[in-house]
Amino acid sequence: LLTRRLQRSLEAGIVLGALLVGWYVESVVSNLSLVYTALVLYAWFKRALQTTREKIRIVGVYLGINLVITFGFLLEREFLSKRYLIALSLTFMLWVPFSLEKIVAQCVSRKKWVWGGLLACALLGSAVGGIFNFGYSKRYIHDAGSWFADNVPAQASIYANDLQLMYYTRHFGEKLYQANQAFQSQSITANAAWRQYDYLAFRVTQKARDRMAANWRDMPLKPVKVFQNKRGDRVLIYKVRQES
Repeated sequence: LLTRRLQRSLEAGIVLGALLVGWYVESVVSNLSLVYTALVLYAWFKRALQTTREKIRIVGVYLGINLVITFGFLLEREFLSKRYLIALSLTFMLWVPFSLEKIVAQCVSRKKWVWGGLLACALLGSAVGGIFNFGYSKRYIHDAGSWFADNVPAQASIYANDLQLMYYTRHFGEKLYQANQAFQSQSITANAAWRQYDYLAFRVTQKARDRMAANWRDMPLKPVKVFQNKRGDRVLIYKVRQES
């Protein structure tokens, strides 16, 4: 029996580890973009960067430090913002010019202009995507948090179901992650737990609107403020009681 439990614990640990590694890799690739990730990998496999081992070792140590810090943060907080990966992404970008130089040289020597044109279009598309946001705006989250920062006293107690929203409220300070973990493990409707707070803030996506609204149907409250985007994603703010 003990052996089976150890085996199950080991299997669960492996699955969890694989999920976290996959989450981390996806975050890095998303931050770097698919195009530049492909160029970095191309430079590695083709050894496009010709330099001394000492310089490669220095860059490798710097990358290793960034990997350990950011992945450790993910393990501890179960959260990883894109801004935490900026230094790592910029370091990876060192290989991009050398990759482009090698590809262009090959296109010129073999007269394969089609591949060069496709690469140019991919780079242009990546640049345009970095400047313009073609998806639905998340400005409503910032606006809702800023409303708390400007209108709600610092001593008021707030419940929020979204970490980014909590950050913009400026009410949690250094206890941001601890509070978020506590909120995630708490059922706000069980035993009317929502009554202990002065304000409630719920981020509701369009897809999960009906499911999440069903959890709050027993709360005799109406939102005092609503912030939303064009798709219908919104932040609902409820005032439970007067501030003390």
